[in-house]
Amino acid sequence: MILLDHVLEPYELRMGRPGSVTGDQLRAQARALGVDRVTEVIVLAGAAYAAAARQVWPTATAPLEGAGGMGYRLQRLKARREGRYAMAARTTAEQLPDNSRTTLTRTTLNSLEAP
Repeated sequence: MILLDHVLEPYELRMGRPGSVTGDQLRAQARALGVDRVTEVIVLAGAAYAAAARQVWPTATAPLEGAGGMGYRLQRLKARREGRYAMAARTTAEQLPDNSRTTLTRTTLNSLEAP
């Protein structure tokens, strides 16, 4: 975890890979920054990063989760900014029936394109 004004060097490490940050490290970083007891957290990242954040904040919402790649995430953010997409309550893959995650994503994306 870093402060907003900290510039990161390029890196080639994905969340969940050996060497990436662990839940214990995230909790320690959150404590050090004084944000470990925040009650409302919105994670603007994919599923792996949302899962990591939920190790610190179990009720964090992740409106970009399930949106596919970066282009779809940007579409969703743009639609939200324009008032065409409301951030839904957190839904985990375990709460969805088999194969509905893809269906949900396609349905969501189709609804974003409607005026």
